[in-house]
Amino acid sequence: MTRIPPFPHDEQVAGPTASQSVKRRPKAAIVLKRLGMGLVSTVLSAVAYYFAARYGLALLAQPDGVAVFWPASGIAVGALLVFGTASFAPIGSGVAIGTIAANIVAGRPPELAIPFAFANMLECLIVAGLAEWLLGPNLRFDTLRKFIGIFFAAAVGAAAGAVIGASTIAMLGKAEGSFLAHWHQWLRSDLIGIIAITPLVLGIRALASRQISVRAHVEGLLLITLVSAAAAATHPDTFIRQGIEVTLPISVLFPLLLLLAIRHPLTYSQIGASMVAIILVACIVSERKIATDFDIMWAQLSIVSMVACSLSLAALIAERNAGEVRRQLLVRELDHRVKNGLTLVQAVVDRSREHASSIDDFCDKLAGRIHSMARTHTMLSREKWQGIELGQLIATELASYQEINSKAFVGPRVLLTPALAQSLSLVVHELSTNAIKHGSLARPEGRVHVAWIIEPVHENPDGIETLVIEWQEFGLPFVGKIGPAGFGTSTIRDLLKYEAEASVDLHFPPDGARCTIRLPMAPLRLTTT
Repeated sequence: MTRIPPFPHDEQVAGPTASQSVKRRPKAAIVLKRLGMGLVSTVLSAVAYYFAARYGLALLAQPDGVAVFWPASGIAVGALLVFGTASFAPIGSGVAIGTIAANIVAGRPPELAIPFAFANMLECLIVAGLAEWLLGPNLRFDTLRKFIGIFFAAAVGAAAGAVIGASTIAMLGKAEGSFLAHWHQWLRSDLIGIIAITPLVLGIRALASRQISVRAHVEGLLLITLVSAAAAATHPDTFIRQGIEVTLPISVLFPLLLLLAIRHPLTYSQIGASMVAIILVACIVSERKIATDFDIMWAQLSIVSMVACSLSLAALIAERNAGEVRRQLLVRELDHRVKNGLTLVQAVVDRSREHASSIDDFCDKLAGRIHSMARTHTMLSREKWQGIELGQLIATELASYQEINSKAFVGPRVLLTPALAQSLSLVVHELSTNAIKHGSLARPEGRVHVAWIIEPVHENPDGIETLVIEWQEFGLPFVGKIGPAGFGTSTIRDLLKYEAEASVDLHFPPDGARCTIRLPMAPLRLTTT
């Protein structure tokens, strides 16, 4: 953050007071910025909630005076899910302010408006908080589990808010009806608002965050236009009827909603479902003076079932598409690994043949190297190709040649990537083979000690964090000679240089072979566990 220079008169002030005031300025600026953003969020959410609440208050059911449809709850819950827990305080405050303003403008007394504000605020916070607690942040309708989780959170939050709202109406309101009737109507209207409008907000967020082609936008908008026209063309009196006629709009709209779910499961399908719900609510509004409470309840349940069916199908299709993408990635990854493995085997075979003194020597060396590769592959498969710990790799390679104890291998827990583990296992195998034939492991009293450390940045001349592996042989002097053209020596000295930009120092003092390997941590994505 850029520091604000002191005012001219501050430079004349001596002592700790001037310095403390300068230090406090950045923190004060951050606090003021956060307060300003919170205030803006509160104002915007209050304005949005006010107009949505005014629309909901125009759709009051008789005689209990509870709204038939409450879109404001869906807008607030969608905003809370989009902006996360940091927005709970400002948006919750905006919900309360918007509710009070809308109710007072509609002619309701403050003793009703204030409890209603608390009920609406508590409802939205419960829905968003429970959904994030169950499903995590950045929610989308991309799996059936998430859809069910959001539906469950909406039902719990709406039920909790309905308890406060219905209690207020029963104790302070003049509307007729029992507490249970008020609670049931409040629950239905708010649940419809959340289920119908929240997908619209999340769909718009998905459109803004995803890279979508112009062709896909045109197709999605065209399908939404067709769905909206089909819903608007449905006669209201057909929908507000009991019996089999109520299934006609669903049968007309379902193919278009299904096509939206197939083509655009995470974006336009959610927007289309919300648009249909809004249009069908207008059908309820046009007939609310002659429709009975049962007619309204039937229509509300039909809207919820239709939207839920559309969103659940979209979630299933999105989940299937994601599974297909994962399957394709796995196939490509498997193909890549198989090709790399075959290339490595071919190189090992060719180099082993070039430096073999006889057929038996060739078979022995090749079998040992392939067995080393197989052991590494088995360990990687066991760990689901997430990597191998360095200590585990070294202990596995040397387990057949010497007793494994805590003093033989010393170092922190370092997780190797799969590619590095395969290369390093071959290097350790060649070091072990040389130790068996020419070094300390040629006799029972010989020993190999392997230690590794993480060299911090300030101790490294290159200025990078480095993994340093030290291979030391004890117990017997090194005998024989490994020529520079030998496959084992070239593997030790050159493989990690090529694969991992490592530096390798291999030398043979009289008391036993020494090998120092230096691997940069960051480029290889090495991590300590």
